Amino acid sequence: MARKKFEARNPLTETPRETVVPTPLRPRPADDPSAVSQHAGMPADQQEGKQAPKPQPSSGDKQYTTYLRATSIKAIKRYAFDQEIPATEVMQTAVDEYLKSRGSPTDV
Repeated sequence: MARKKFEARNPLTETPRETVVPTPLRPRPADDPSAVSQHAGMPADQQEGKQAPKPQPSSGDKQYTTYLRATSIKAIKRYAFDQEIPATEVMQTAVDEYLKSRGSPTDV
């Protein structure tokens, strides 16, 4: 019984529907040559959504993760930016100096 109803009205055998082509919400720059990036004149590492390349670790370096106060992280990043050095270098120098002042051996 159910099969007869399905065969009587089969949407797959009815006239095909017209194909719908989606329209983009925003035109891509290749589609719209008049669209200019807001960041066109900025260096690649300062453009929104792009980050500076990560510094390559030396042969003896290993990644270590710890928690710091947000204000400390901001200060470290600001200092590194002002000195034009990686934040990793700021942290390594700080740790080396701290351990040296405590009399702990370091590999410096």
